[in-house]
Amino acid sequence: MSTIVVELLDFFMAYHKDEKWGFDGAPLHDPCTIAWLLKPEIFTTIERWVGVETEGKYT
Repeated sequence: MSTIVVELLDFFMAYHKDEKWGFDGAPLHDPCTIAWLLKPEIFTTIERWVGVETEGKYT
């Protein structure tokens, strides 16, 4: 399992190392979600409204 994770992280790191993204590295949304579930006290949160477009108008 760890080999697969390493290969996936290597792929995402290389993919996001493009100039169009403007940063070196990959966003790690899933690990941050798990970390928040396990230790929410290490995060600072603020309530925000989020809209999700599902009609295909912008995507």
